[in-house]
Amino acid sequence: MRFSVAIATVLAFLLTTWACGAEAINGDVVRLKVETNSSAAFSRTAAILKNRLHLAGIPAQVDLEVSHILLIRTQQSISSRLQELLTARGRVMFRIVQSGAEFRSERPISKATYGMDPGGSPALFIKISEPAKFAAFTRANVGRDLEIYLDDRALTRVQIMQPILGVGEIVSHEPSVELHIIATIINAGPLPATVVQIRDQVPVKRSHVI
Repeated sequence: MRFSVAIATVLAFLLTTWACGAEAINGDVVRLKVETNSSAAFSRTAAILKNRLHLAGIPAQVDLEVSHILLIRTQQSISSRLQELLTARGRVMFRIVQSGAEFRSERPISKATYGMDPGGSPALFIKISEPAKFAAFTRANVGRDLEIYLDDRALTRVQIMQPILGVGEIVSHEPSVELHIIATIINAGPLPATVVQIRDQVPVKRSHVI
């Protein structure tokens, strides 16, 4: 099934520059606070952020400055869009517009890849993590409108014409970099804790790589 996406809702995920290589990182630094008292959630959050940067093709070094404070060093400027990649919670939700019913799953999309559809438009191809459950959900809502959200941001809205059997396609008429960022966030998985950027300009303390 094809999902048409309103590109204006996903422009915040655009990365304006890309870097290559894997040498030591000595460029810009962003400081992040992981809002959790769980050491396991903190470690998992750090690992997911490192994976996001890796999947996006951005060389970076993730350091622990002090308790629950991460330093991200990259070879490129820290743009607002790169900050979005680092702080997006990454939760995906499917919701029926008319009833508000939601498809309940910790990780509804198991895999997202970006490419081109047969017509040559950039597209995001998604695989549902629980296809039988999702088919039953969409079967019960045939004729209604389905919205897909990423962190409460509506990505698309489509009318369900028949049960959706585990795969879908979000089509865009914009360059594929926007879909690349969405796929990166989805594939790395949702963060178990909220991450916020610390904007105070203070000297970087001694840190170590994690």
